[in-house]
Amino acid sequence: MSCLTKLYETTAAAPSVHVGLPASTIELVAVDEATLANCCNVVTNASLGVGTYGANLNFLTASMVYQVVIVDTAKIYAGATLPHLSGAVNGSLDVVLHKLPPLAKGGIGPAGTTAQVRAAVTNFPRWNAEERQAVLSVVSALIAVRSSTAPQLQKFIQIYETTLNDRGVDPGVF
Repeated sequence: MSCLTKLYETTAAAPSVHVGLPASTIELVAVDEATLANCCNVVTNASLGVGTYGANLNFLTASMVYQVVIVDTAKIYAGATLPHLSGAVNGSLDVVLHKLPPLAKGGIGPAGTTAQVRAAVTNFPRWNAEERQAVLSVVSALIAVRSSTAPQLQKFIQIYETTLNDRGVDPGVF
């Protein structure tokens, strides 16, 4: 079983288009959605051919539901999870990662619930729409894998937490 995952970013110039994302600091892994156990080793984003980047995640075919988990160790691009994928058939995903906003000065302010954090991020005036979406993507990724005890995912969780904390979002809320 394999899941070919191609990574893209959006160009800043209008009209915006999706182009291959060559960042070698991005890591991907497939995990069983029910147990959050790894289905394969962590794979680093790499060239798949001219202008195409991503990773081929290989693991045993099984009647399970899995998700692809993505993290940028440099904390430039948002992390992501792509859930509800069938482990019984080969897959192919085209994923656009948004750039994260610069480090926050003062943060989004106190928020005690996930809903309050989402509202604060959505209305944060110093971030544009793509930056807000990037932060919300990291929030969602953290929530999706927070309960995992898998050593490889612990690294992803730590990076998600640091990414949010660096931008003034308390990861302890999740």
